[in-house]
Amino acid sequence: MMPTEFLFFALLFLLFAKLARKQNTDTDYLRTLSIWTNIQLALFVIFTVLVYTMQKGFMTPYGAIYLLSFGLAFAVTIRMRETIETTGP
Repeated sequence: MMPTEFLFFALLFLLFAKLARKQNTDTDYLRTLSIWTNIQLALFVIFTVLVYTMQKGFMTPYGAIYLLSFGLAFAVTIRMRETIETTGP
């Protein structure tokens, strides 16, 4: 099911937030990260409903929003690199 990718982006953002709080890094970005997490969860719910209700035309809006979300996940990962780099084995 394709909309679950939005759920996994949200879970990735939650992991970043948890690590940032634990390591006390990127704390200034946590509020913004929380907003992006909620948006990803909302997209998951919206597109889950749409995948079952739309007969045609699902892929075009899904693809457009997915590309934006993928870019967002990439940008958030780069922005949170201090948190990611301080995570040790």
